[in-house]
Amino acid sequence: MIPRAAKNCRPRKTDMRELVNAIFYLNRAGCPWRMLPRDFPPW
Repeated sequence: MIPRAAKNCRPRKTDMRELVNAIFYLNRAGCPWRMLPRDFPPW
């Protein structure tokens, strides 16, 4: 679903697991992305 980061590139700024958790939360709660908790990655 989300491609792995290339080995020769810089590390990602956003934790992909947190991003997926945010997507699941949004899907379950049905809330706008802006209403997600602050600890989720920026939209």
